[in-house]
Amino acid sequence: KETIPFAINNAGECLIKIANSNQSKIIKNLVLELKNKFNSIEEPVIQLLIENNCHVVLGRWLQGRKDTESDKLRWQIIENEEVDEIERSRLLERLLGRINEEEIKIKSKELLESTNSELLKIIAHNLSTTGD
Repeated sequence: KETIPFAINNAGECLIKIANSNQSKIIKNLVLELKNKFNSIEEPVIQLLIENNCHVVLGRWLQGRKDTESDKLRWQIIENEEVDEIERSRLLERLLGRINEEEIKIKSKELLESTNSELLKIIAHNLSTTGD
C-alpha cells in the first residue's frame, strides 16, 4: 500500500507491476488512489496504463465516469477481442445503469453483431433491448 503513491508519482515499471498484480486488495488501493488524483485519460499515468494494457485497473478507474473520452476508452477495451472476455464483460455490465442512453444501445447493438463471445452477446443484447 505504501508503494502505490510512489509508483503513481514515478509512473514507471513499478506502477505497471502493481497494476498487473493479481491481489485484489492492491488493485483496489491503486484504483482508489488513481480516482483521487486523475480525472482525465490524457494524464500521463493513465496513458501509461493504457499503453501497457492494464485493463483491470483501467476498467475499475473508468467505473462511474461518463465523459466522452472515458466512454471512448471503455468501448475500445470492450471491442478488443484480445482483451480477456471476463474483463470485457465486466466493463459492459457496468453500463447497465446507463441503459436509457441512446449511444449505449447503439454501441451494444453493434457489439452484438460483431463479437464472437456468447457472454458479451448476452450482455449486449440486454443493454440494447432494455427499456424498449
